Amino acid sequence: MTCSRSNTCDGCSEEKHFRQLDNVTLRCVPKVGYYDINQTVCVPCPIFCYSCISAIYCTQYKSGYYMFNNTCSSGCPKRYLIENNSLTCQQCPIDCFDCDITNNCLYCSLTGDFRMLTASSRCVSIMGYYDDFSQICKSCSTGCSSCTSLTFCTTCLSGYFLNLQNQCEDSCPARMFA
Repeated sequence: MTCSRSNTCDGCSEEKHFRQLDNVTLRCVPKVGYYDINQTVCVPCPIFCYSCISAIYCTQYKSGYYMFNNTCSSGCPKRYLIENNSLTCQQCPIDCFDCDITNNCLYCSLTGDFRMLTASSRCVSIMGYYDDFSQICKSCSTGCSSCTSLTFCTTCLSGYFLNLQNQCEDSCPARMFA
C-alpha cells in the first residue's frame, strides 16, 4: 500500500495484502473473497462464500450454498425450502415435511408428525390424532378414534361408547343403552 499525505491511497497490493483500491473512497479495501481483520493483510473468506465480512458471515454465497440458522449450509434440511433469490432456507408451513415455493405441502410425515397429505396439498392429522397447530399432532384420549382435542372426542373405537361429555368409555354409561 502506498498512501499520500491526505490519507488517501495511491495503490494497494492485491497479491501480497489482498486489497484493491476503491475508486470512490480512495482507500484500500479487501478484494472479493477476502475480509478485513484490521491488519495489513486481508483474510480469505470461507470456501462457501463468494464475498464475506467475517469468517462466519457471507454477504454472497457460492453456487450451491445457502443460509440456514445464520450459518452457511450446502442445502436446506427437511421442513425448509431453498429460496433462490435470497439464497436462504425458508421454513415450510409447520404441518409440512416438505413444501414448494407457494407453501403447498409436497410430503407429510405419517409416522413422525401423524399427518397425511390431502388432495389440496395440505397435511392433516391421521385417525386417532388431532391438530393442535404444532409440528406434531397429538394423540386422542383412550378409546377415541377421532377428536378435536384431548378432551373432545367425536367418534370412539369399537367397544367404546361416547358419553355426553364427548369422552369415550369402555362401558355404556348408566341409564344409557348401546
